[in-house]
Amino acid sequence: SLEVTPHISPDGKIGLLINVKKQRPDWTNTVMGAPAIRTKEAETEVLVSDGETVAIGGIIIGEKLWGIKRVPWISRIPVLGWFFRSTSRKTETSELLIFITPKIIRAEKDHIADANNIL
Repeated sequence: SLEVTPHISPDGKIGLLINVKKQRPDWTNTVMGAPAIRTKEAETEVLVSDGETVAIGGIIIGEKLWGIKRVPWISRIPVLGWFFRSTSRKTETSELLIFITPKIIRAEKDHIADANNIL
């Protein structure tokens, strides 16, 4: 989930309170068959000008996966079965990057006043 709370300062800068939360099931820890929820969270506060882009990173998730492939029945024979199965292990790492570009949307009367100033 992504929560952004904007605040506009008197000088036209935009303050952003940003909270990023990533949740996923943890199948290694279950209660009555239901997985626990793993949570990674980052919170920051930034001050940017109108139209500037903010990049947020740092939520890194590492996961170790393993599995067994085997030929049914034959893989269960002692000693001989070892030739008919394989075990795989893999480590995956992913990083969540978020880019935010805040823009101030002015009221319509401000646009009319700006147009009149140009004329």
